[in-house]
Amino acid sequence: MIDRSGSMGPNVNELREAMQLFLRSLPSDCYFNIIGFGSSYECFFPHSRLYNDETLTLASDHVSHLNANLGGTEILEPLKYIFKTESIPNYARQIFVLTDGEVDNTEEVIQLISKNVQNSRVFSLGIGNSVSHYLVRKSKRKSKKRTKDNK
Repeated sequence: MIDRSGSMGPNVNELREAMQLFLRSLPSDCYFNIIGFGSSYECFFPHSRLYNDETLTLASDHVSHLNANLGGTEILEPLKYIFKTESIPNYARQIFVLTDGEVDNTEEVIQLISKNVQNSRVFSLGIGNSVSHYLVRKSKRKSKKRTKDNK
């Protein structure tokens, strides 16, 4: 998930660079998608796709043209969408959120992540100088708890 809200505007180049690194760091046998969010959200692929040379090229081109043009920072609805989507059998669902974390409903987001720790792992990466450290730290703590409890 990538934050494409207006507050990301000054950091859009950092966002693009981070996403290019993420894309090239994915394991060869995984499924992925890119969900941009702001006041609304949009999925790059209709469904997660197998990572291969073709999907990497498509995603890399998409990322190179990203803009911070989706309004405010509304992370709750795209997270609900992901958690409602059936996961791919035999694959762990891992969600990486790249954001400046400036959201109004931080506690709701943390509660939603907490409710889904048994079937999903959420990792957050703060982008920019005005990152909401509270959101980033709290969401990481929830995923660490799951990892520790489920080893």
